[in-house]
Amino acid sequence: MPTPRKPSAQTPLAALTSVFRAMRKQRGLTQAELAERTGQAQAYVSAIERGSRDVRASTLSLLAAALGCELMLVPKEQAAELRHAMTQRKSAGRPTSILDEVFVPEPEGEGDDL
Repeated sequence: MPTPRKPSAQTPLAALTSVFRAMRKQRGLTQAELAERTGQAQAYVSAIERGSRDVRASTLSLLAAALGCELMLVPKEQAAELRHAMTQRKSAGRPTSILDEVFVPEPEGEGDDL
């Protein structure tokens, strides 16, 4: 059986697993508590957060639900508008949320090949 590919730090999956880690910490949960909520092993949750596992969408959805979140796809034509709104919110000094902390606008021209 082939070894699972480790996502590079540049991949969207690596960014997403970083968001999961930040959200878990913001909610004051340990990896063991999140694992218990999802029925997964703590070592598996740790591997996901480190980006050393290529995770299925169903697992990401399970983790999101355990964190009180929902995974969503945003059409590219609306993603730029969302990025702009988040940037405006931060620059206006509005109260921050986890999205403000982990949301990084995509540089021009990157991500167009997906």
